[in-house]
Amino acid sequence: MNKKFVIFITSYNYAEYIGQAIESVINQTDPNWNLYNRVTC
Repeated sequence: MNKKFVIFITSYNYAEYIGQAIESVINQTDPNWNLYNRVTC
């Protein structure tokens, strides 16, 4: 059974950094993850 990591990214007025944060998650060596993103302005 493969366990998944759950990653939450929250941002308030930092939308310019969301791309970098998502790229960082995508580049992880362990492919078993779920990403949740919440942006509030």
